[in-house]
Amino acid sequence: MLAYYTLGVVVMILHLQSRKSAVRLTLSGFRPQWHFCWRILEVASLSSAQLVVTSIAAIAITAFVARFGVGALAGYGLAARIELLIFSLVLAFGVGTTTMVGICLGAGLAERARRVTHRLVCPVCCHL
Repeated sequence: MLAYYTLGVVVMILHLQSRKSAVRLTLSGFRPQWHFCWRILEVASLSSAQLVVTSIAAIAITAFVARFGVGALAGYGLAARIELLIFSLVLAFGVGTTTMVGICLGAGLAERARRVTHRLVCPVCCHL
């Protein structure tokens, strides 16, 4: 996984620095602004802690289930992967909704923000 993501980042940086990219990434004059990094980490640390706790729980449960044999371990592993797949889908909706609502509220469009959330929460009955 580490090699995969490292390769992906390198390829993306190379692409963004190429002439083919619509958006050009230039690293000249780049200076990290650490005070912004710390502010982001302050907000993100709680949700990061949740992921750490979830991972530790998954490892502990996997170790427990392994005592019941290969079949039980395979079943638990499959169920855990399906849960992660569903969680990723739900997370994508949450991230998209947060972005759209933030843009709308930042532009002073509170009613539009309400419509965005209503459409995502209740797509079946939404007639807006």
